[in-house]
Amino acid sequence: MQRTSPHKREGFEVSSSFIGEFKSGDNIVYNLAILEALYDAYDSITPHRRAFLTKPIVFQIACVVEAVLVDLALRILQHTREGVDSLPPSKLAAIRRKVERSQEHLGFRRVISIFEEFNLFNEDPSFYSRLVELSKLRNRVHISNRKRMEPLNEGQLFRGAAKLEAEKLCEELVRKFAKDFSRGRYFTYVEPLGFPWDAHCD
Repeated sequence: MQRTSPHKREGFEVSSSFIGEFKSGDNIVYNLAILEALYDAYDSITPHRRAFLTKPIVFQIACVVEAVLVDLALRILQHTREGVDSLPPSKLAAIRRKVERSQEHLGFRRVISIFEEFNLFNEDPSFYSRLVELSKLRNRVHISNRKRMEPLNEGQLFRGAAKLEAEKLCEELVRKFAKDFSRGRYFTYVEPLGFPWDAHCD
């Protein structure tokens, strides 16, 4: 069911049936509620001041994307009896071995690298490159920017285009997960995932 904000945003929902671990799903729902509050604030202020909310919005979207990716990786690793229906056993076993070796350091970039190696999403390399770029934006939480990532001026980086790309990529990913990695229609223990922007991929 779509939600309508006071500012005419409808948003959209995606089934949570692909979530492997309940508490992870619960925390994703919580963080999506934070994201909705950020969008409400974004809509309520002048266009000039909206730029100051672009960075936290992009961060929050990136954190949701990372959580979804890591949840799938851990589902592949831990749900050995259930498996993942859309993956052939040989591919599933190979990914499981990679995740097992990396589970102590299973962060954003590492999980992207594993999934890209096996082209888990059946996408062009550009899709994984977009995920990497989003992970780089999330790493700009470190204001000191000791790795000297460009642009050095964050005001040039966190603009409307960055927000739009984060929205599109997140939406493409969760719709793909709901379609290709669902655990079945009876897995409804996590609330549907509600996203606060108007759908780009309908």
